[in-house]
Amino acid sequence: MIEAIYKMKPSCHQAVWGGTKLLTEYRQPAGASTCAESWVLSAHENGSATLASGKAAGERFSDWIVGDGACTLGTHGKTFERFPVLIKLIDAAAPLSVQVHPDDAFAWAHEHEYGKTEMWLILQSEPGAFLYFGVERDLSPEEVRQRAEDGTLEDVLHKEAVHPGDVFFIKAGTIHAIGAGITLCEIQQNSNTTYRLYDYHRRDQNGQLRELHLDKALRVSCLQKGEAGPSSLQPENIPGGRYTLLGQCRYFISERYDCETACDIPLGEDSFRSLVVIRGKGMLTVNGQSIQARQGDSFYVPAQKGCCRMEGAFSVCVTRV
Repeated sequence: MIEAIYKMKPSCHQAVWGGTKLLTEYRQPAGASTCAESWVLSAHENGSATLASGKAAGERFSDWIVGDGACTLGTHGKTFERFPVLIKLIDAAAPLSVQVHPDDAFAWAHEHEYGKTEMWLILQSEPGAFLYFGVERDLSPEEVRQRAEDGTLEDVLHKEAVHPGDVFFIKAGTIHAIGAGITLCEIQQNSNTTYRLYDYHRRDQNGQLRELHLDKALRVSCLQKGEAGPSSLQPENIPGGRYTLLGQCRYFISERYDCETACDIPLGEDSFRSLVVIRGKGMLTVNGQSIQARQGDSFYVPAQKGCCRMEGAFSVCVTRV
C-alpha cells in the first residue's frame, strides 16, 4: 500500500568542517557530537535515507524507490535512469574545500553517476559569512594549478557575502566553496562526485592531508569570469502565506512556501514532491493523511492529484522534477 506522505530519516555524515547546528536546531539523528551533512532525501549508494513512517517504515529509500515505491515517481520522475535528486542540510562550522563538480557527460564516463548541478538556500549565516562562487577573472589551467599548489587560489575566486534567504545556483563546472558560519539546504543532482582543488592543508582523522583531484578538476572547471551572486527572487502572496520560486533547471524545480495560517501546496501526477521544513512547526495533510512537521523534518510525497495542506506558522522547501 502506498501512503499519501512519508516522513524520512536522513543519512548523516561527518566531515572535518562540520558543526553542531544540525543536531541542536534541526534535530538530525547523527549519533555523534557534530554533523556536517544530513542527506534528508537520498537514494544514493553512499548514504540512503530511510522511510520513517507508514507500513514501509525502516526500509531504505534506495531499495523502496526501485521496488514498491517505483510507482510514486510520476511521469517526469520516471524519465531518469536513477532517482534524480539528492537533498541535504549542511552545517559549515569551518570552510569547505575549494571544489568543482563535473557535468553529466564527464561524470558518466569517469564516475558512472550523474554530474552535479546544485542550488543552495541559505538558512542561517553568522556575521561576515561568505562563500566562493566562480572566478574573479579569466584564468588559465596553469595558473589555477600553481595557485592551488602554493595556497593563493582564494585570491582569484569571486567572494560573495551571504544572508538567510539567499539562493545560489551552482552549475556543474563552477569552482565554489561554502564558507564558515553557514547553514544551508542544498538541492542537487543525485551525485556524490566532488573534485577538490584546495583544502587549506587540512588533515583527516588519520593525520593525512585530504586528497586533492587537480587533474580531473581542471578538466571540468569553467575558468572564465561569469555572472555571480544570489538569485533574484520574487515572492508572491497566496491565501494563507507566501510562495517563492527558488530556482529551476532541467534537473529539478525548487519552491518555498511560507505558511502564516493555512495554505496549499499543489501536487500532481507529473512528479513526486520533497518537502523539507526549514522554519517553525505545523501540520501537513495530504489526501486525508496528516503528519506533524517541525524544523529539520523531511517528507516524501508520491506523485498524485490534489494538494498538501499546510497548517501553522512554518516554511518548507519543496522540490520536484
